[in-house]
This record gives sequence, C-alpha cells and structure tokens, in this order.
Amino acid sequence: MEGSTMAISKAQQAAVKKYNDANYDRIEVKVPKGQKAVIQAYCEAHGKSMNEFVKAAIDQAMLCPEGFTWHRS
Repeated sequence: MEGSTMAISKAQQAAVKKYNDANYDRIEVKVPKGQKAVIQAYCEAHGKSMNEFVKAAIDQAMLCPEGFTWHRS
C-alpha cells in the first residue's frame, strides 16, 4: 500500500542496531541552543540530512585545510 508504513519488529530493530554498531562510529556534536533548528532548516532547504551536511563539511575541511578557518564559540 502506497503511503502506509509497517511496524518494525523488535528483532529487526535489534538487527539494524547490531549492523550499525559494527559498521559505523558515532560522533556527538554540541551546538548552542537554537543552532540545531538553523542547521535543520538549512539542510531541509537544500534537500539534505544533517548527517549528510556534517559529513560533507568534515570532508571539505579535511580536503582543503588551508581554506578552513577555526571559529571559537
């Protein structure tokens, strides 16, 4: 059925968690209150997830370190 969603079983949730734990590292990013909403709006306006945005920003900074400026908040 188009537009409907099926409930995900606990076994499937556990399998996804096990896969993610084995294949991905997690990074927590803390930003000042209100900044998350600004970032989310930016990402939505550009059709990207916040995860895609953060990964792209990291990649760009690491590929061109001389063009990267550290900002202290």
